[in-house]
Amino acid sequence: MSKGNGFRKTKSGFSYYGDLEKCVELAEIKLKKLNNETAYIRRRFEEERKRKERHLNSINNTKRFIELAKNKLMKKESDEEEI
Repeated sequence: MSKGNGFRKTKSGFSYYGDLEKCVELAEIKLKKLNNETAYIRRRFEEERKRKERHLNSINNTKRFIELAKNKLMKKESDEEEI
């Protein structure tokens, strides 16, 4: 009974089973698929990095607004007390 075709990494190099030519074809198909996945992963990583930056900027902007608004309210209250 044949196990099919394939290869694997071993401690001393690589081993394969089945027809070597078929193993090479399968490895080339696998490499193409992995390269496509790498491009996808890089794109997703970049999108996530940008999303994280926007999120952190939003937090900082909101904190800054609260700080400025509170200062303005305190100034407004102190101006009204002086009248």
